[in-house]
Amino acid sequence: MHAKALVVDLTTKTTQEQEIPRKYYDQYVGGRGLGARLMHDFVAPTVDPLGPENALIFVSGPLNATRAFYSSKSLLATKSPQSGTCLYTISSGVFCHNLSKCGYDALVVKGKSEQPVYLVVLDRKVEFKDASMLWGMTTGDADYFIQKKVPDKASIAVIGPAGENLVKYACIVTEGRQRNAFGRGGAGAVMGSKNLKAVAVHGSGDVSIADAAALKEAQKFVMEKIAAAPEWKSDQRKYGTRGSMMVLNTAGILPTRQWHTGQYKDVQRFSAENIRKEWIVENDICAPYCPNPCYHWTTVKDGEYAGARAFGPEYETIYAFGTNLENPRFDSIIAADDMCDLLGLDTMSAGMTIGWATECYEKGILSKQDTDGIDMKYGNHEMLLGLLHKIAYRQGIGDLLAEGSQRAAAKVGRGTDAWAMTAKGLEFGGYECRGSWGQAIQYAFSHRGGCHHDLGLPARIELGTPEATIVEGRGKVVKAAAGRRIIFDSAIMCTFPMGVIGLESASRLLSAVTGQDLSVPKLVEIGERILNTERLFISKAGFRREDDRLPKRMLDEPMPDGPNRGKVVPMEKLKDEFYASCGWDPASGFPKTETLERLGIDLRP
Repeated sequence: MHAKALVVDLTTKTTQEQEIPRKYYDQYVGGRGLGARLMHDFVAPTVDPLGPENALIFVSGPLNATRAFYSSKSLLATKSPQSGTCLYTISSGVFCHNLSKCGYDALVVKGKSEQPVYLVVLDRKVEFKDASMLWGMTTGDADYFIQKKVPDKASIAVIGPAGENLVKYACIVTEGRQRNAFGRGGAGAVMGSKNLKAVAVHGSGDVSIADAAALKEAQKFVMEKIAAAPEWKSDQRKYGTRGSMMVLNTAGILPTRQWHTGQYKDVQRFSAENIRKEWIVENDICAPYCPNPCYHWTTVKDGEYAGARAFGPEYETIYAFGTNLENPRFDSIIAADDMCDLLGLDTMSAGMTIGWATECYEKGILSKQDTDGIDMKYGNHEMLLGLLHKIAYRQGIGDLLAEGSQRAAAKVGRGTDAWAMTAKGLEFGGYECRGSWGQAIQYAFSHRGGCHHDLGLPARIELGTPEATIVEGRGKVVKAAAGRRIIFDSAIMCTFPMGVIGLESASRLLSAVTGQDLSVPKLVEIGERILNTERLFISKAGFRREDDRLPKRMLDEPMPDGPNRGKVVPMEKLKDEFYASCGWDPASGFPKTETLERLGIDLRP
């Protein structure tokens, strides 16, 4: 690691290099951990997320640009306009590989340009480029334009019209053709608020590896772990995230009809085998250095959505635009995914917000006049593309939906907040939590809002077990899962093989590259430190115990059918359980003083 940050001020059009204290690496590793610590340095917790005082902090990890397996990820930290909390969002690709090759571990962008600009970082040189002609372009068109102006292997992070129009769940698309993204939490809106259309980065320098021989041995260990799980390896390559669709439906935790139930009667349409047979045209890789690529392109060849092409759709997108809306048309989901990529929208929040509006429409809260004449009924695939366009450009009903379901519900009132499936303003991922109480903890306590995997995706760990709906022990399970996930995010490594290769693989790779003795127990301690550092940020931002909550549907409406029939989430008991596991004050939710002292955290609430 270089122990340097490049700080760019868009207001003054100035740059400076800033030293990163070496102790940060000992305490936080890099990636998500370093981002958590730098947030305290560069972003005041109470700042307006869409104000010039907020910062975009792109952070590399120790494994970036080392050719370590599963290391082609990049991390962005900022304050989320959707949740008001600290946001750590990860994109596949080599954006931060290039940043590392420029000689920086972090790129901090603050301030606001008077006119639209894009940044070009070429090694140690920074250029501010006029982006007036790019403003209004889709992510694809803007990326194509900039690619012709920069070196061939430069990485570009770009926003679409949704980011320009400050849609609360606008994303940042990276790597051009592959359409990777800093997807959740509205980082695209933060970028748009700064009049920043794109950032292009290209580095030609080297990164240091403390022990090349040890890295080679660590790589061998990782491959042995993968080889010992042939079924996982095969399924991951063939199906990607879509492989979980059928098992989640069987377990009764596949969100359906805006989370009224956990099973979808036409789920076979979305089975991994059916999708592979009817829609997938080619396998692909999201980024280099992946020994088991799981990305797939799908194309609609005929019919009303002919020509639509998506990198995916992944499971979460299928749930958001499919089962959650009772939409059986996979071709429309491909088209919606395609449009979201080009407009710069998070597919999960977009689909879930449309789901909230659909329930409002079905129950007579919203009329056709309110929806610009769109018949917003469950199962109506024809509404999707028009609504997504309206959202990105804040036209008509789209202006309301651009705020996300929680803020939209606050504007509409009439009890519609009970139908907004969010925590801290962020829409849930695709795992019903009335049948998975570890996942309920995940949604309520994730520091970026209703994220499905920020604390390790407990639903997959406890899938199909009787312990899934037992309070006792859930806190420890989630805390352990969170620690493992946080370390992979700090490395920065792909988390798909996490359950197969384990923390021992991360330990060997990190120790070889950094030269530090990063044993598994040491990494567990670091993961806990990072979790508490994130918690401190949102505590300073004003979040308390009462903010760790779920919507009323999860608490008061028993699951109507399936294997989890009659169950609700016992939220207050789960809070006590998780707080006790983490060493947090049960009244306020703050980390206790003794917890901070034990972990050597020199920050205070």
